Amino acid sequence: MQSPFHSKWFVDIMKLNSGRCGIECGVGDGGTYAMLATLCDDITGIDIEPMSDDIHSKMVGIPCQWNYIREDCTNSKYLRGLDDDSVDKFHYDAMSNGKDIAAVINIMYNKMKDDGIWCFDNFHILHFSAMLILMRQWLDYHKGQELMLYPFAIVSDNDRRGKIYLTKNRVSSSRYYRKISGIELMRVPSCRWISERNNNGN
Repeated sequence: MQSPFHSKWFVDIMKLNSGRCGIECGVGDGGTYAMLATLCDDITGIDIEPMSDDIHSKMVGIPCQWNYIREDCTNSKYLRGLDDDSVDKFHYDAMSNGKDIAAVINIMYNKMKDDGIWCFDNFHILHFSAMLILMRQWLDYHKGQELMLYPFAIVSDNDRRGKIYLTKNRVSSSRYYRKISGIELMRVPSCRWISERNNNGN
């Protein structure tokens, strides 16, 4: 089980963006879905499993328009039908292989606002070095295309359970990092270095 501090940091970081539209891929028992809902006016959760009673009970009393769709997020008709520049907060906690993650990024990239916050919840599955390799593969795959994500925070327990937070815009990445610099978070320069290197065409 992840440290309870992950819940606090998840909320603190996601609320840096004041936008009120959220998407979560991989709802599970609804824990982070409910937390994200407290920061949104409308939120949609997508999962291949049917909605459980646990999810419904967690959403009771949250003043938010919420929706649950049973779909594979890597080929989601709902996600593909979203308007461009319409999503402020995106949490991914589904399949961990590079192909699936790349598929979701490809779908969501234009749907997210430039200053929207992406959160990938894969550290409980992947070794940290594997996450960097995955990011490098994705960036190499899109070499020459302007599909860039800039990391600004990583929260990780000693057993590497944790989350990585990114945004599409370099300016927003720097701004978010400055805002959280007073919180005990670990910035990982190697992630930013990979992104900047690719952005410079080197």
